[in-house]
Amino acid sequence: MFSLESQPQAYTEKHEKMLEKHSSIVVEMVKNLSSKKFEQLGKGNVGEVMSAGKSHKVCLKFVSPETVSEDVLANSLKREADLQDKIHSLNIEGVKVPKPYWTMSMESEEGKIIQVFAMETINGASIHDVFNNEGVDLPDNFNLQEFISKLSNFVREINERNIYHKDLHYGNVMVDFETGDPVVIDFGKATETFASENPYRDQVLPNGEVRYQRDETWVREIGENLGAYLTNKKK
Repeated sequence: MFSLESQPQAYTEKHEKMLEKHSSIVVEMVKNLSSKKFEQLGKGNVGEVMSAGKSHKVCLKFVSPETVSEDVLANSLKREADLQDKIHSLNIEGVKVPKPYWTMSMESEEGKIIQVFAMETINGASIHDVFNNEGVDLPDNFNLQEFISKLSNFVREINERNIYHKDLHYGNVMVDFETGDPVVIDFGKATETFASENPYRDQVLPNGEVRYQRDETWVREIGENLGAYLTNKKK
């Protein structure tokens, strides 16, 4: 059974038809989450992202809340989608954020509640995959200086609006294969704060404290390691 939780602010008949079109593929994917029938695009501490196939041009993030450890701090999928929608709507020049479509909850055949977040599929690869996977490389139009400049500006723009990603590691920054520009994904730990609050404050959990690295520190590290990667490739 489906329960629609959120949709873009400009919800139209087009989105309604899109949801109807996706419903059948979502049911099939939930039934086959443990199989290799659908391509896995990524997996984190909370959920996994699967491709619905080229004909659907959508990827889906699946989370089963009851399987998430109490030691993991993360937004609900609805909150994640709302923040992603807000940042996507800023249209910050030079950085792409996948367009969010909708979130929903459904019950699996085993009786588990599965949360689903549908969003735009990106034609690109994460910095992590570029560094670690053979056959994945930067596009010919990649320019390191421009890439880091655009990513730095993106962080500055969202931080000025008191929005913080808080998990901007190598797996959550992608390179768009068509433009060579940065793509920022996974807002599962992102937060929107009041100006007086510290967005990177320690969080006390049963197994200790969690400290968040600043967004701009991640950008600097990514720039340094991309530079080293490109230098080594020339040797």
